[in-house]
Amino acid sequence: MKVAELNGGYTTDAALRTAASALCKAPLERKAAHQSAGTVRGTLVQYPDSGGYETGIDKVACSLAADIGGGTHELTQPLT
Repeated sequence: MKVAELNGGYTTDAALRTAASALCKAPLERKAAHQSAGTVRGTLVQYPDSGGYETGIDKVACSLAADIGGGTHELTQPLT
């Protein structure tokens, strides 16, 4: 997981989504590359909507989504 900060004059939810996704892309790709094969199923990018951004909420949370499957995959050490 990574927490990033938005900077810019974003006025729409679509612009915020694009900016947040761009902030998360490289860090999540690096983290995913270091995980066991078959354990990463996607990403989750959480960001403020335009109303929240206007009031000063500027943090973006970038996370990997894991396979919960049938218990065949488990973390054996902290994520790097």
